[in-house]
Amino acid sequence: MNRLYYIKSLYWIFRNNGKKGDPRVGVGFMRQTSPPWKLGKGLHLRIGRYSFQIGVAKSTGITEEDAGLLMSVGGRYMDARPGDIGEW
Repeated sequence: MNRLYYIKSLYWIFRNNGKKGDPRVGVGFMRQTSPPWKLGKGLHLRIGRYSFQIGVAKSTGITEEDAGLLMSVGGRYMDARPGDIGEW
């Protein structure tokens, strides 16, 4: 996991796991996996094995723990039970 830093709607992330073959500049995105559950887009830069991402994030407005965790991993609530889904 990476450490996320933010001030209001501006966020930044530092990483030290880049490889030579990775792009030097690219579009970055962020999904916060803990409250206050923000989503963001920005710019991703790599220099050597270090990379830096900076961008703008918005709060999702989600206040419930379960709904926030599902949103952060791209999940959703289903009307059918797991056993019923296998019979489709």
